[in-house]
Amino acid sequence: MDKAVMIGNTKCFDFPDAYRHLDNNKSVARVGWHGKGLKITMQRPDKNSKMGTSYLYITMPDGTNIPWLPSQTDLSRVDWYIVE
Repeated sequence: MDKAVMIGNTKCFDFPDAYRHLDNNKSVARVGWHGKGLKITMQRPDKNSKMGTSYLYITMPDGTNIPWLPSQTDLSRVDWYIVE
């Protein structure tokens, strides 16, 4: 479960915990990302979907959604937080 650390006033955690939050329908982001307004969300297919399995996507500041894979840096950082 969450092995939270505080960065400033933000409760942060590692990527395994971030993924658990994604799996529970939360969106997450990293403190270390330079772009503000970025967030990661999990998309689950429904009966109308062309996708056969869940996937992650990043929402850009302009609202554009793009499929997303974590980098090695993203996987190793403990600066993930829940986007409210």
